[in-house]
Amino acid sequence: MYLIARPLTQATKLIELLKQNNILAQHLPIVDIFYDNQALEQAVEQINQCSSALFISPSAIDGLGIRLIHLKPELKLITSGVASAKLLMEYNSGVNVIYPEHGSGVAELIIESKLANLGRIALIGGDNLNVRLAKYLEQKKIQYQFINLYQRVNCGLSNVPLLEGLMSRQDIHGIVITSCQIGDFLLECAAKSPIILECLQSTPLITIHPQITLTLRKYGLSNIYECVTAENLAIMAVIESLENERNREYHN
Repeated sequence: MYLIARPLTQATKLIELLKQNNILAQHLPIVDIFYDNQALEQAVEQINQCSSALFISPSAIDGLGIRLIHLKPELKLITSGVASAKLLMEYNSGVNVIYPEHGSGVAELIIESKLANLGRIALIGGDNLNVRLAKYLEQKKIQYQFINLYQRVNCGLSNVPLLEGLMSRQDIHGIVITSCQIGDFLLECAAKSPIILECLQSTPLITIHPQITLTLRKYGLSNIYECVTAENLAIMAVIESLENERNREYHN
């Protein structure tokens, strides 16, 4: 059994893919997303006033949904990874999307200079603007507008017994962690529960980009397996590798 620590909409797709490949998985309820409906209604008009748009998270794309078909054709679109690019194209199939050639995450966009020469950029996300991204844009004197669509809340803090029940199971073989903030949320819960802390320390943790790995290692967690990209197929490839290794150990 693998626990998927990501928003429910995104977790469901991965759980179904794993199920099709005979791998059991279950959603780990650690994050709730509360969208700002007024911000959602105004977002496309604000985005279209810019030369380019960076969608910082899949939740921003899912939140806008079919509104994305109203983006102006000449807009340059950027995502932090190929998985988000494919999600964006599910809502608007006629667009071309810029994303990192290697890995995923805001850091990779910066390293690969994907944000250069794009004019005024609309940054579409939630919570607070990524500090590293804001610093980079200000250093490069790139104009931007942050469009805040949602707030994420650590719902695990009010459901610690539920998390303990899931994370104390003997058949948990890995936990998929898909953002630095979700990693922080899990660690906040671990500070309140030795059961959750022990699970994080002893269970393989599957991350989708280097910044998540660094966040977890900063807190002394080392049993980490990093995916090549944030795509569900890449996550499944890591899980299949873990399953093969586990089966070899069992038969030996």
